[in-house]
Amino acid sequence: MKTQKIKSLTFTHRSGSKNGQEEKVSFNDQEVIIGRSADADLRFDSGDDAVSRKHAQIEIKNEDGITVQITDLNSTNGLYVNDQKVTGTTDLMPMDKIQFGKGGPVVEFDLDPRPENLASKTRIISVPEYAATREISVDSGATEEVLSKIDEALSTESKATLGKETVERMIKKSEKKSNVKVWALSIIAIAAVALTAFQLLKPEPVDPNPEPMTIVEDWTPQKIAAEYGESVVMINASYKLVYTPTGEDIYHYYDVVDGIITPLYIPLTDGRIEPFCVAGKPNEYSRLMSNSSQGTGFVVNPEGFIMTNRHVAASWHDTYGFPADAFPGKLIYSNDAGGFDIDMTSQVLPDALSGFIPANMATLNNSNIDNKSIDGSSFFLDVLFAGDDTGIPATISRVSNKHDVALLKINFPGRIKSVNMKDVEIQPGQKVTIMGYPAVSPTEYKAVDSKTFTSSQRKYKQVANPSIFDGLISKHVGETLDYDSSFSELGDSYELTISATGSGNSGGPLFDDEGNVIGIFYATMSRYNGDISFAVPIEYGLELMGIKSNFK
Repeated sequence: MKTQKIKSLTFTHRSGSKNGQEEKVSFNDQEVIIGRSADADLRFDSGDDAVSRKHAQIEIKNEDGITVQITDLNSTNGLYVNDQKVTGTTDLMPMDKIQFGKGGPVVEFDLDPRPENLASKTRIISVPEYAATREISVDSGATEEVLSKIDEALSTESKATLGKETVERMIKKSEKKSNVKVWALSIIAIAAVALTAFQLLKPEPVDPNPEPMTIVEDWTPQKIAAEYGESVVMINASYKLVYTPTGEDIYHYYDVVDGIITPLYIPLTDGRIEPFCVAGKPNEYSRLMSNSSQGTGFVVNPEGFIMTNRHVAASWHDTYGFPADAFPGKLIYSNDAGGFDIDMTSQVLPDALSGFIPANMATLNNSNIDNKSIDGSSFFLDVLFAGDDTGIPATISRVSNKHDVALLKINFPGRIKSVNMKDVEIQPGQKVTIMGYPAVSPTEYKAVDSKTFTSSQRKYKQVANPSIFDGLISKHVGETLDYDSSFSELGDSYELTISATGSGNSGGPLFDDEGNVIGIFYATMSRYNGDISFAVPIEYGLELMGIKSNFK
C-alpha cells in the first residue's frame, strides 16, 4: 500500500502560555519529544509548570498505512487525549486534543500533509454519561379526591331541574375543576425541571487524593553560581608573533628620525596601513610584536577541555593592542635599491591601525607574504580555578575560523566538574546569566607562605573569584552572512542587556534560566552614550567539539 511522506507535525495551542499560537515540528523519521526540556522538539515555557521536562513522545509508523502513537514518558501530572488519561501508549488522530497534566496546557494535533488513511477514519470518542432523568413521585391523591368530588357534585346537580342560577353554579364549578387540573400539571412540570437542573449543575466530587503538580523553579543567578562557580576559570595569556618558516621573532621596526625614535608603517595597495615588521631584531629600538590578555573560560568536559574566546586564547587573531609609543609614526616606501625611504611629511595615528590583526598580516621584510607564515607562540597560557592561587598551564586544542571561539586543554589529576550546554532557539526577552572575571572587578590577593629548606618568605598571589551578572537577551542579530539579504557587523550574535561586564569577562558562559550554557560572552559596544554586549551562540563552540547544530 502506498503511503504519504509526513513533512511536519502541527500543534495549535488551545490554552497555556502559548495560547493561540501554531507550531510546526519537522519530522525526519524519528520520535518527537514534548516537554519543557531545552532539547524538546515541542518545547513549553517554564510558566507551563504542569508540563514535565520530558512529558510525552510521538512516534509515526509507516506500515500498511500511517499510524500515529503518543506515549507518556512517566510524566508527573499525567497525559490526556480528548480528556481521557493515557496509560502507556495510545493512538493519535488528526484534530485530537492533547493535555499535559490535569489543568495543564492543551494542544490540538494535526499532520502535514494529513494521510488519506487517517483523514478517512471517523474517530469514536467516549461521551460523558449523565444520570437519566428521574421520574418524580407526586402525591396526587388529594388532587384526585378534589376532582372526584367536583364530578360528583356536578353529577348530583345535573339530576335537578336546571334553572338559570343552577347553570351559573355549574359553569363556575367547571371552571374551578379546570383550574385545579392546570395547577396540578404545572406543579409536576416545575418539579421535573428543578430536579433536572440540579442533576446538571451539581458540582463534581472533589478528589481527596489529587495528582501532584510539578513546580519547577528557575535557575537564579545565586543557584547558577553555587552549582557552576567551580567550572568557570580565569585565563591569563601572553604571546609573541613568530615567522614560521624560520622560527624567528617578528619585530615592529622603529628608527631614529630627526633625533626621535619613531615607529614605521607601510601602506598596502588596498589603502590599509600595517606596521612595518621584520623577522629578527633589526636594531635596539624596534619592539617585539607581542601582547597579553586576561579572560574567562568554562569547563566543557571532565577530562580538562575548556572553552573560551579566540581573542583570549589566541589573541593574535584579534585586533592588536599597540603600545603607547607606537604613535605618531611615519610611512615608508620601497626604493629602487631594494630598501625603503621614509615619508617625512606623513603622520600615522591610532585610528589608521584600529582594525589591524597580526594573524592577517600581508607584508614582512618589505615583501608580500602568505599570512599562514605568521603564527603566535605563547609565553604563557594559564588557567586559574575559582578560589585558587596557582595557575595550570594550558594548550590550544582548536581555534574556530567562523567565530570568536577556542578550545583549550589542561592536564589535571582527576575529573573536573563541567557545565551543561544546550543548542536552543532563543526568545527575545529570555532571562540569562553571565559568570566571569571582568577586569573592572577589584583584584583579590591571598598571602602565601613559601617555605623551603633554604628560605622562607611570604608572597601575595592573585586569587580567582568570579563575578555574576544577569539580564535579558534583546534579540538574535546577524543570523545570516548572506549580504544579498541582511548582515550584522558583529556576525551571528545574541544582543544582551548586560552592560556592566567589560573586558576580562570575554569567554564567560551565558546561562539560560534552566542552568544550560547557551552562549559565550565576547564583546561590548558603546555608541551614542549607550552600552550593549554580545554573546556567541553555543553552536559554534559545540562545532569545535564535533557536535552539529540542531538548527542548521
